[in-house]
Amino acid sequence: MKRYQGPFLCLILLFFGIVNAYSQGREEKEAVNAIYHWKTTFNPSKEEWKFLNDNAVKRMYVRFFDVDNDPAEPVATTIFKQNLPQDIEIIPTTFITVRGVSGWRWYSDSMRQVRCQELAYKIVGRLLKMAKVQQVEVKEVQFDCDWTSVSEEDFFQLCSFARDTLHRMGIDLSVTIRLHQLNVLDKVPADRGVLMLYNTSNLKNYSVSNSILSYNAVKQYLSRVPKECVLDLDFAYPTYSWGIWFNSWQDFNGILHKVDITNSALYQWKQDGCYEVLKDHKVEGRQLEKGDIIRWEVSEYEEVMKVKNAIESYPSLKGSRYSVILYHLDFNNLSNFSQDEIENIYRH
Repeated sequence: MKRYQGPFLCLILLFFGIVNAYSQGREEKEAVNAIYHWKTTFNPSKEEWKFLNDNAVKRMYVRFFDVDNDPAEPVATTIFKQNLPQDIEIIPTTFITVRGVSGWRWYSDSMRQVRCQELAYKIVGRLLKMAKVQQVEVKEVQFDCDWTSVSEEDFFQLCSFARDTLHRMGIDLSVTIRLHQLNVLDKVPADRGVLMLYNTSNLKNYSVSNSILSYNAVKQYLSRVPKECVLDLDFAYPTYSWGIWFNSWQDFNGILHKVDITNSALYQWKQDGCYEVLKDHKVEGRQLEKGDIIRWEVSEYEEVMKVKNAIESYPSLKGSRYSVILYHLDFNNLSNFSQDEIENIYRH
């Protein structure tokens, strides 16, 4: 293995010129107001900059690129039309698909390890290179992956290689944690986790009323909460809306973000947040047909607070210095919340 480790690791360390003694001790993470930026273009509006300032946001998780395909490669790289703020801690983040960590599943153990190590170094190198171009001082990077029992081993191995490399540079690794992953917190090779309290139900299921967030759905997973949490957690709550598009046979067709359900010439309310398409038309380049159904879902403030109160009632989850994160920086959605509501969600 050493013949693979040397060149990749040395290139990263030499490029950035930062080899710190991580063993000197990690800096304790400050509890702050935080937010995700999850767009392919970084170009916040005046209203979004104002939101960051008005709510004293001190940490921003910025999606830099995705990792997908077989073999895995970076895709959908973010374009920066504005400079990243200097007074907000920036966490370079990458979304890694299950396919991105499963391409070598049938390889021998030794070759799987080689592939995994190479990918870890490439992801870390690319994240840090982009951060350097954006003049960002990096203290932490984040891997976002909805791993399953099938892909868990490869993803954890990827994290182990990435974390070891980052530690040599004095940088932490955090990972996102879905509710269905709560029972394996003791296995996650990361310094910190973000518990994602959104996308709590299967959006493709026609019978689901709101897949973004449901207290009843969250409650089903709380039995998995370990008695003693071995991974420091922060908590992310939704502020977004979207339309879940089904055909007239109730088959899932996709997600729509710009559908105007108030247009009574195109949509007719049915029940439980569902709207019937009245005539054929296009939305976001997608062809909607008469009889299709749009389930319009929103992040309900009352539901967010109900879940927040429930989560924070578990001492094993709520550490002494946890941060609250909103998903995500989009004023069209954030404007649906009052300032008092935003402050209540952020309160910790």
